Amino acid sequence: GTFIFGSLLSEVETAVESIRHTQRQKNQIKQQVSDYLTTEGVPSYLQDRIVDWVEFNYVSTHKQTMQDNCMALIPSNMKPNLLGNLHNGKLRRHPVLKRLRAPGHDRFLNELWGRMKTVAFCEDEMLADGSTEATCLYFIQLGRVRVMDINNQNKVTTLERGDFVGAHSIFGNPIWGYELGVACDFIAESNVQCSRLTIEEFEAVLSNADPEVVEEVDEYFRQYTLSDEQMEDIFAP
Repeated sequence: GTFIFGSLLSEVETAVESIRHTQRQKNQIKQQVSDYLTTEGVPSYLQDRIVDWVEFNYVSTHKQTMQDNCMALIPSNMKPNLLGNLHNGKLRRHPVLKRLRAPGHDRFLNELWGRMKTVAFCEDEMLADGSTEATCLYFIQLGRVRVMDINNQNKVTTLERGDFVGAHSIFGNPIWGYELGVACDFIAESNVQCSRLTIEEFEAVLSNADPEVVEEVDEYFRQYTLSDEQMEDIFAP
């Protein structure tokens, strides 16, 4: 009993030290950036914005690195349970994926989540240009995203945590739209952290999914995929 307790205590101490090291490293980078900006005479308001972004981006990048490292360190039989916990039903908010009912669909969604990568955008940075084809979807984890109609540049709405950008791209509809078929620009209203799933990663997971899942997904492909004529009308120069 004493040996087990000692081993657990040692693991806890190691984890705490790792957290402290990450915190020190983040603070060191922030200080270095701040010192440089001060030396160059950058105005304080701009310094604050840049340092805030550096911290935000560091945390986002570290989150992805830790997930990748953890997945690489554990045996394959533990990965499905970990993915299930990390996913925690997030893709169930997707307008199409939430409708899946085929046997094996939970495993399919968990594996999709495992392929998604954490990316960060700074305030006023464009996530998606409505005049281009959508090549991925974004699941917003933190921050707010402004949706603008590309035809009149009127604000359509604001997306927040739990919302999707480019939701139908993985089902053959490459329009960056808030409503199906209406092209929009998506611009960060604040620093934004997203999980990104590319079409290629979606297809890779689908290729190994249960036949019932593939059949159900194919049905949604038929519903949402644009014809060549529709693509030409939308994206013609």
